Amino acid sequence: MKYLLFLCCMISVSAVAARDAAQTTIYCEVTVNRRVMSGKVTATVDYGMEEVPEKKIKNTDGSNRLFSSPAQVLNYMAKQGWELVATYTRGNESYNTSYVMKRKHTADRDSF
Repeated sequence: MKYLLFLCCMISVSAVAARDAAQTTIYCEVTVNRRVMSGKVTATVDYGMEEVPEKKIKNTDGSNRLFSSPAQVLNYMAKQGWELVATYTRGNESYNTSYVMKRKHTADRDSF
């Protein structure tokens, strides 16, 4: 009986370890650009891979998606499973803010 209980525990631990090994953390950089004279913002996502080019967040009709604020961009990305890691601006360009984000990637989930 002890052997059977031990065997069940080992199988459970192995299944959890295999699931965790299949997940990796991926990162992206989201740059929020303020539109001049509009008050709206657009967002560009850079996945850091040559095979996945930098791209603007689009609407279903293919047009650039306009957000009312950087917070709305972050909420949109959070709904996609991304978590904020860091924030920075480049030089004097305070109207362009970049956000480094991460999420767990599994083989059965579309990554981008």
